[in-house]
Amino acid sequence: GSPRLITNPRVRVPHGVSGGVTLRGELGAILGAALIAGSSALLLTASRALGGAWSRLGTQPWELAGAVFALGWLGEILDSLLGATLQVKYMCPKCGVLCDQEVHACGARAVRVGGFKWIRNEIVNLIVEVVVAALAVLTSQYL
Repeated sequence: GSPRLITNPRVRVPHGVSGGVTLRGELGAILGAALIAGSSALLLTASRALGGAWSRLGTQPWELAGAVFALGWLGEILDSLLGATLQVKYMCPKCGVLCDQEVHACGARAVRVGGFKWIRNEIVNLIVEVVVAALAVLTSQYL
């Protein structure tokens, strides 16, 4: 379906606009996080069976998988939330379309309508990566 703003699901946004989510996208994020989580559990199990470096970890494979899944999905949600709330948004005066660039695809110069001008997608990605990495380090202390 049409993407909806994660902070207000009643608001539809064009495909590609930061903060827009779809059911298919959310399911894809969940499946992606589950695939990586399952792979980490399998690698931990294999490492233990082969006496590898991970064999010294006291963590159970299901605990590792749960943490990896939760942090992966949290990263996706945080990316959408920051994209919707902090990332700069522009409106094309010619087309009336919300976009993430100063110049819309039609060539018209867009007008800033929200977010911080200096927070673009790359800054949102950096913030999410730092936050999730820090949470992973904290989580590892309890596994």
